[in-house]
Amino acid sequence: MKKAYFIAAILIICIIVFALCSCRRSTNSPAPDATASTPTGTSTGNTASVTSGTSGTSTANTANTQYSGEGVGFESIVISQNFCTAEDHVYELTRTDSGVHIANYTKREFYSSKTNHFETDINMIRELDAGMDVYNDLVQLAATYDIASWDGFSGNNPDVLDGSSFNMSAVLADGSEIEASGTNKFPSGFRDFVSAIKDYAEAQDLDSADFTTQVYSMKLP
Repeated sequence: MKKAYFIAAILIICIIVFALCSCRRSTNSPAPDATASTPTGTSTGNTASVTSGTSGTSTANTANTQYSGEGVGFESIVISQNFCTAEDHVYELTRTDSGVHIANYTKREFYSSKTNHFETDINMIRELDAGMDVYNDLVQLAATYDIASWDGFSGNNPDVLDGSSFNMSAVLADGSEIEASGTNKFPSGFRDFVSAIKDYAEAQDLDSADFTTQVYSMKLP
């Protein structure tokens, strides 16, 4: 009789242990992945402001629906070059409500004995306001030469006695900033980027642009 009770007690203990283990496995089972329904490649947070069709696109891009949303969107880009002269040659791109303002000018700083201060003399070479199609072309150009990767560049080639130097500052559409500079040493693609801006600005159709040259200014109908 005692043996039977002993066997029964062992069976009851085994049943209780089995039930506890089953309950623990059920409690520790992982919950369904809440992100499983998120499509591949779609970010659940803010995306770069130059991305089209995804959540988190900045209001700066959506404010004008003509902006293609592709490339490297920018609010402003200023590139100043010096070729061992007293003048800096400057290209300035500024986003506007209707497109982009492009300015190409030389800048000279000098000390004025009349005011006892340093002053700046600006000689405008060309200035125009272009539409959103031009802005879209320029942001594609910025992406082609990957100007965002130039941030923090500081180059110097001491082996060159004469040559050129540059300073660049830019504010991108997402609010990030780019600062780069160099003397006889430049980021990869820099010269091509500047040359493309120059060629692009000079090749613009002036039928409907505000236009200024060194000699005169006019607004064409």
